[in-house]
Amino acid sequence: MSVNPNYYLIASSGFFIIPALYGIYRGHRWLPLLTILSATGSINYWINPKNPHSLLADKIISRSSVIVYTIYGLRTIDNAQMKLIFWLDIIAMAYTYNTSCQLYNGPYNHLWTPCHMIFHYFCILSQILVL
Repeated sequence: MSVNPNYYLIASSGFFIIPALYGIYRGHRWLPLLTILSATGSINYWINPKNPHSLLADKIISRSSVIVYTIYGLRTIDNAQMKLIFWLDIIAMAYTYNTSCQLYNGPYNHLWTPCHMIFHYFCILSQILVL
């Protein structure tokens, strides 16, 4: 019996709660809220990826979150080593997202789910770095 790959993506999206809780612990208010909103949008999409409305909502929320976190991170991370790690993480996020999209439409489409899960984990790392 095979497990639906969407379940793995729902679980990895659910792990966004970790940086949200960390942000709340650190005294942030609106960034954890954005993270929870992003997790909710992602989970909602992966529950039913055929729904065009949930896809649009996920794209708007997730891309807005990436923009906000990137700008906030570039403005607030002062340590040069941490900023380098942040930049490398942003590059890794872009690479794994694009690779997962290419794998989905290519001959190795069985690898797109783990690649997209890795993308989710890079997102979590960048959120923790910023918070």
